[in-house]
Amino acid sequence: MFTRPAIFLADDHSDFCEEALKAVRHTFDVVGCAHDTRVAALKVARVRPDLVVIDVCLKLIDALDAAQQIRDAAPATRLLFVARAGESTKPLRIGPLGFLARISNLSELPEAIECVLSDRPAEDDLQASQLTPREREVVQLLAEGKLMKQVADLLNVSPRTVAFHKYGVMRKLGLHSSAELVRMAVSEGLIGSATPGSPYESTPHSSARSVSS
Repeated sequence: MFTRPAIFLADDHSDFCEEALKAVRHTFDVVGCAHDTRVAALKVARVRPDLVVIDVCLKLIDALDAAQQIRDAAPATRLLFVARAGESTKPLRIGPLGFLARISNLSELPEAIECVLSDRPAEDDLQASQLTPREREVVQLLAEGKLMKQVADLLNVSPRTVAFHKYGVMRKLGLHSSAELVRMAVSEGLIGSATPGSPYESTPHSSARSVSS
């Protein structure tokens, strides 16, 4: 039995685990760390921690795979994605995956974990609320790995229109790269939130890849 909340750390390189361990070990029991999604799921299934911290520096597909595998292995375990963007330590819910916290450095990680464990996610307005329905459709499909031409075919518009919406969203939200657009889509829960009745409603959401340029 753990005397404090049990935390598991997942990343794809050792630096994050080492730094995160130093940041949280005085507040929580760190019960494991893994640098591979399959290993993380196996270990989490055994130790059943209260929360798994996943470094968003993982490749997107690996982070999503890790989340799904961990969710399958331990449904009661909470998931916290961490992005070192420095905007807010207050976690936001990202759909069925769990929560995401933007922190400037790992000394803020304990506060983010406490928020999730105590059910105190932030009520901040999501970036996605600034998007039109068509912009949301375009961003979702691009974040799921569709090429611009594929998105255009699905939405019955021209590739130029898709590009117009993509770069319009980036300007609106202050994003500077396709990778940032993908991270926004994940953090805002756009992946997996298809509009009912849309032609891509049944598109698999676990195979997200980098946005095509």
